[in-house]
Amino acid sequence: MVLCCVIAGLIGVGAIGGAVVLFSGDDSSPTSATGSDRVDERAGDPADGAVPDFDPGDGSDADAEAEEYVDPPVEDRLSFAWFEQPRAGWTARVPDGSGWGAVRVQRSSRELIVTEQIGDDATVQIWTTPHETPRMSLEPEEKAGSRTLDGGVEEIVFASGIGGDLIPDCAWDRCVDYLVDMGGGGFAVLVSAPTVADAKRIGRPIASSIGYSD
Repeated sequence: MVLCCVIAGLIGVGAIGGAVVLFSGDDSSPTSATGSDRVDERAGDPADGAVPDFDPGDGSDADAEAEEYVDPPVEDRLSFAWFEQPRAGWTARVPDGSGWGAVRVQRSSRELIVTEQIGDDATVQIWTTPHETPRMSLEPEEKAGSRTLDGGVEEIVFASGIGGDLIPDCAWDRCVDYLVDMGGGGFAVLVSAPTVADAKRIGRPIASSIGYSD
């Protein structure tokens, strides 16, 4: 995987990993075995006057422990707010609210500025390339799909396990890259999340709203 967007001098830099850039599950709940066969087993022979030996539950702590807490899906915890990053030169709608940290500058040079925002189970990096149009070159087996969204934003879905040199979580999560051409410069928005759908729900609002700050 090669970051084509920028500056040959950046290719091969160990800190960047030799590349630049650049979003379901089955909801099941336990069921209990019920029916005449199970009742007959517990009740014994009615002619013997046997009494069923099961406890329907009385709201005790033991009953409560059976209901395990499950984190809501990423999309249920998503909200966005406008944010300006003057040092990186962009304004965009970024994830906001519980579980999301601040947007921080990770790397900065004349040719490339990288910001990162980390959530409970997702990470967003925005690569600003002031003087070059961001581009991404992947081998066919490294790309699961791509498409052009409204506004000309290119969406690239990495194959499973690809992108760990950019965001470590991409090695086990799924990653989606958004390339935004601003004409002579632009942005790459890279998102890692548990599923491709989660990554898209996070990345598309950012990529569709990002622009140069005033």
